[in-house]
Amino acid sequence: QIQAEASEALTMILDTEYEGDKPKVDAETGKTIHNIYYYEGMADTSFTTNKYLQKEQFIGNVNHETQGIRKILRGKNQQVMDEYMKLKEQWKNKQISKEEFDKLAKQNASDSLKTRPVVVIKPGPNTTYEGLINAIDEMNINQISRYSIELPTATDTLLLKHFEQATGETIIRPTIRKKK
Repeated sequence: QIQAEASEALTMILDTEYEGDKPKVDAETGKTIHNIYYYEGMADTSFTTNKYLQKEQFIGNVNHETQGIRKILRGKNQQVMDEYMKLKEQWKNKQISKEEFDKLAKQNASDSLKTRPVVVIKPGPNTTYEGLINAIDEMNINQISRYSIELPTATDTLLLKHFEQATGETIIRPTIRKKK
């Protein structure tokens, strides 16, 4: 396994909000509310800054502007995305074929000469399958080819507990989904 540079690493801890034993739905959009608690680089368990853990959601684009975790991921993969958008434009203008576009886009996404993030996706105990699929979709949308899915660690739990104390939010809770 290749070790990533700390500046390239991003860890996302997934969580789904609940009302009782059902996932909570945003009244405006009708979509399930999934929270992403994330940190860049190595986990900061010294808590000397207020950036040890940050919170985002799956929002996507609003008025053609990236929002939520998509904006964070796109920023970490800017070199790849800039080239991807150029290739997409060439394909739309019929300068290259769909096959050429697919081949070049794949090469671009795995170009080791470009700064590319390594994302670790960690589904929490109350995350729904939909939340995990949303995270994988974001990897594809943002052309991120280096990611893994792992279980949260004791360090992740420590970060979440500290975040709870600092914000008053309840994140760590007994599994609330009922077994059938």
